[in-house]
Amino acid sequence: KLRDLDKAHQDALGQVLSPAELEAYNLRNSDTARQLRGNLAAFDPTEQEFKTLFKLQAEFDARYSNLYGVSSPDEQRQRMEAQRQLTEQMKAALGPVRGEEYERASDYSYRQTSQLVARLELPAETTARVWEVKKDIEQRSMSLYRDQSLAADERRTRLAALAEESTARLSPLL
Repeated sequence: KLRDLDKAHQDALGQVLSPAELEAYNLRNSDTARQLRGNLAAFDPTEQEFKTLFKLQAEFDARYSNLYGVSSPDEQRQRMEAQRQLTEQMKAALGPVRGEEYERASDYSYRQTSQLVARLELPAETTARVWEVKKDIEQRSMSLYRDQSLAADERRTRLAALAEESTARLSPLL
């Protein structure tokens, strides 16, 4: 019923607004636009980039939005694959440099770091520097976990050293 009400609302708006006005309304007021703005808070898209991403996200949402029901495991798998494809489409639409920036900025941890940096009133580039340290430490710790030749004590010692290094590298940034 809620889905039908949403459709009826869009249809009613389409009766009183021109196509351009309806598009502008949806870019500002739709659930897709609100969610996209939240997801892009650390990305700072241009108006054209936002419109491009909105169009792709709206198509995805129209097909895979399941706000009013429970998805089966198969539907969840299909949605996850479609989400992966959507991310690739968005990156391709933005180009190589902005696409990489988008992917990084759409990561929840990156957005949280961006909010922290803003709250601390630090330069915006601090977010990228913190992110680089985070990714480096994560990769190195995963290597330690995967290294089967390390004894448990040696692994713990190296992970502790990595934690100390992480603090030493992040403290001056923050």
